[in-house]
Amino acid sequence: MSNDNKYKNQLENCYKIIGASDSSSKIVLLKGGSYKIKQYYLEDNVPRDIRGASMNLAYVEEKVIPNCIEKHFSRDCIMYNGGGNIFCILPESVDENFAMELENEAEKYLVSANTAYVTLCITRGEFENDYKEVIRELERKLSSRKKLKIFNPIISESAFAPQGFMDWNDSTIKLSNEKCEPTSCQLCKSRIASYIYEDKKVCASCMHKAAVGKSSRKDYLEEYKKRVGKDAVVCDSFTDIDSDHIAVVYGDGNNMGQIIRNFKFITDMMKFSDEVKEAATGSVYDTMKFLGIDRFEVVGLGGDDIFVIVSGKVALKFATGLIKEYNNKFKKQNVAENENMYESTMSVGVCIAKSNTPLRIMLEVAEDKLAEAKELAKLNNTKGKDTGTISYAVLDDPTETTESSETLYHLKSTLAPYTTEGMDNLIEYIEKLKRNKNAKSALRNIYDAYTNSDCLEEAYLFFNYRNAKDKKMKIYAPEIDGWENKNGKYSRNGTEAFVWRDILELYNYVEEN
Repeated sequence: MSNDNKYKNQLENCYKIIGASDSSSKIVLLKGGSYKIKQYYLEDNVPRDIRGASMNLAYVEEKVIPNCIEKHFSRDCIMYNGGGNIFCILPESVDENFAMELENEAEKYLVSANTAYVTLCITRGEFENDYKEVIRELERKLSSRKKLKIFNPIISESAFAPQGFMDWNDSTIKLSNEKCEPTSCQLCKSRIASYIYEDKKVCASCMHKAAVGKSSRKDYLEEYKKRVGKDAVVCDSFTDIDSDHIAVVYGDGNNMGQIIRNFKFITDMMKFSDEVKEAATGSVYDTMKFLGIDRFEVVGLGGDDIFVIVSGKVALKFATGLIKEYNNKFKKQNVAENENMYESTMSVGVCIAKSNTPLRIMLEVAEDKLAEAKELAKLNNTKGKDTGTISYAVLDDPTETTESSETLYHLKSTLAPYTTEGMDNLIEYIEKLKRNKNAKSALRNIYDAYTNSDCLEEAYLFFNYRNAKDKKMKIYAPEIDGWENKNGKYSRNGTEAFVWRDILELYNYVEEN
């Protein structure tokens, strides 16, 4: 059976189960899930709790809510779920009360995460003949529900203390029923503590995250072993990943909105959801395998959204490898099906910082860099040249300033964002430089000349003098994909820039090949 037939058969079986025999039959569409999830992830900086938040969200999305649907109807009623969303086709008798029941069930586990579900009653014919408009109306309802919902659980109780709740493998995750006097939660510091868990006074939400993080560490490790073929190193803290610098690598698929808007049938979306999920997950672990990465933290793999923490020393190669694997998997899957053709690339934002830097700060920076990368991807896509993009920041680098976009000559001091090939060019250049132990000091002198000279001509003069004087190690300006290089001054789309800051800034985060 082809994939397309699989989805069509599931849809027909769903119609049969709910009694929607023809185009005049009434059906109910249900859509929803968690939102503002990064806020839920990052209430503290403990890897176990961040992992627990991620696993808890996935558990609710992939097991708790689907089990509720199956209990009342059938699992075939779930058209797709992933990336924080579930979409179901249900019988006419379902109303908004059922959507609220799902919200309440999700919040029992998540406690402090935002969730919203809505329903829309239409005919089967309307759904099949005007799919795009129906989905737009459903999205409008969901957006309104999120705006109207008031959610602020300062004081909370666990629905599962002390008996606990089940994990992915149907084992019980134990919770505490030892109550404490009302005080600030020692983990999130934003809610009132109700329980004592592992000698800490915690709120119900933080207790759930800590318990799940402790129990569910094995899930990503098992996925790693299945795909990579060996065991990963268990990391209890970010310093276990790298005692010096770690990196947040935050990736997102490009052109997703346009692809989804072009779908004419729900089966297109069902197929696409599965493809994106496999492309994102496979890309992460295949890149880790290729680079030999075995110390990491996977915070989130939701749809095309990728949030991974790795050593700062491998972050750039991991980011470019991730983009290439994702692009390749998407093309392979779509060529194999030979219909409903669409293409997506990936953009990545990278933030490198000391291992004790609050993860919330790093993610905010990585998100900003991702936005920069996606702008370049959009521009390249209009020219038919998008192969993925990457931008980065190093938070404690000596070249970092609050105004890092210009030099004295009104030229950008960075070439970021880069195309994937452009970052490969830069990495290869730095690898060559690192074979000479004096390269970094030479680079520092050149960077200082370009930032402190009174005019551009003076900087050029120093650069040429330095290369004429040191015949053993000439420093040249590398060719970078997407940029036109004229004597070390780079031009792209009306923008002019220098590369020296990027080379110096990333020097310590490229391992010599």
